Amino acid sequence: MYTLIEYSTGTIVEAVVLSRQENRMRVVVAGSADALGLRRLGRQWVTESGEPVEFGFLMSGGLVKESTDSHVQPLTARIAG
Repeated sequence: MYTLIEYSTGTIVEAVVLSRQENRMRVVVAGSADALGLRRLGRQWVTESGEPVEFGFLMSGGLVKESTDSHVQPLTARIAG
């Protein structure tokens, strides 16, 4: 599955999800030769070093971020430009 990952610094990278379990995920980030391990702490996904990340996908007009908690329905959108 293709996704966008946003780091807490605001950096957004393209990624492909290799595998996903309830509290663990492996992704390949564009430009990186190594897979990245992510884990979920409560409702937040974090990198192996503990940096929080969010997931999103592209839609016409901007980036849409979806909550990583499957029980939460609302989406937030940030319009590009």
